[in-house]
Amino acid sequence: MRKSIRVGLYSVGMVFATSPVLATECPEDISKASNLPKALIACIQELQTELKRIQDPEAAALSGTVKKSLQTMITDGSLSLKDGVDGKAGRDGQDGAVLKVSYASGNGPNDGTDNGRIVSRALRFLKDQDTTDIRISYSDSHRVAGTGKACRWTVKLDGTDCRNLKLVADRHDQNQSNVHSTSTIVGYCTGLNAGWHTVSVWVSEVPKPDNAYQGSDCYTGWDASVWTIEATELTATPHQP
Repeated sequence: MRKSIRVGLYSVGMVFATSPVLATECPEDISKASNLPKALIACIQELQTELKRIQDPEAAALSGTVKKSLQTMITDGSLSLKDGVDGKAGRDGQDGAVLKVSYASGNGPNDGTDNGRIVSRALRFLKDQDTTDIRISYSDSHRVAGTGKACRWTVKLDGTDCRNLKLVADRHDQNQSNVHSTSTIVGYCTGLNAGWHTVSVWVSEVPKPDNAYQGSDCYTGWDASVWTIEATELTATPHQP
């Protein structure tokens, strides 16, 4: 007996539905067919014929695409009626992802400290996870004046150097040039527990065994130059050269 039915296919990435006015020989419950893939193709062949009969070329072309997709899936074995084996659980997301950025920025004040902390340059931030790293960046206007003198700016975390490396920038002046220019320090701090932390900036003469840089004239900031401190929490794997 011929029946008017609606057929939907989801397994090939699209939905194909015939008009309920089409007459086909497909079983009412096609999911109970002994060979589902072949049954589907047989139904689609009939649908193609019916669609051409009612002169609907666009719908007929769509059914042909579905049929071709099913034939390909049967040939390459990607369409199976058996229960598959569950795949392995994927890794947690956010690998290599930036989780949060905290920052502080301003125009001044300028600071003539030669040895000690630059009090106005600071950032307090909250680290969310124990296993993440912190990328710290500090940009500011720096100057050293003197003949054969050198100053060092150091970015510290909670008053100490990062465990894995020191974040420093050294500037040297040989001829009393008194040039103010922008410097940027960027580095990664690892092994830091979750919780509140403070990034601070310190200045000193560059250490040297013979104290050759003692008495260096250091200066932080200039006029309305902008300074910025950023702390970026991220999940990342450091490159091992």
